Amino acid sequence: MRAILSVLLACEVALLVGGASVLLLAEEDLRRSPPVVPAFRPYLNDAVIGDMVRYERLDAKSGNPLGFLEYRVELAVEFEGQRLGREFVIELRERAPGGGDRTRKMRIRPRSNEHGFLPPVFAEEERTVVPGGTPVIRSIGTARFRIHEQGPETEGFLVETVVPRRSVSEVAERYWMTRKVPVFGVARMEREGEILALLTMEFAKR
Repeated sequence: MRAILSVLLACEVALLVGGASVLLLAEEDLRRSPPVVPAFRPYLNDAVIGDMVRYERLDAKSGNPLGFLEYRVELAVEFEGQRLGREFVIELRERAPGGGDRTRKMRIRPRSNEHGFLPPVFAEEERTVVPGGTPVIRSIGTARFRIHEQGPETEGFLVETVVPRRSVSEVAERYWMTRKVPVFGVARMEREGEILALLTMEFAKR
């Protein structure tokens, strides 16, 4: 009888100790701070005059070179006391493989519904001729990627868009973004049948 009571007592002690351990672990988990999720902020807001980034344009299917595309900040203006935020004049310069440049300057307000914070194309106005032709943000999520093919991985964001007049579910464009790249913060783009891979960049003196 004493042996049975001893076994029962030992079992109760073990259960009490185990329960106390579980409560202590649970309390420790409750005290831990929740993981910090990075907040996305358009990188164009931090651009200054002289920031420049150049991409190599590649055919999305064949990988053949299509030339180069460059964005340079020509002007950055801060509107105080208004909700307009900042306004930029961005110079676009495109070069075809066989030579020949074309350039244009565009006024961009990142907070504007008309402009937004993504890199524009030369025919930006043509997108608005037909309703639903302007890309709309579908998702923004954290991502790890390489700024340069042989470089180390960095943390940033993957932004995906849709073009409503084509489809509201099929991804039309992808942008890998990080604060380590000037102007728009875009390290790589996939849009309109081409890939734009970062070639060179230049941060102006802050």
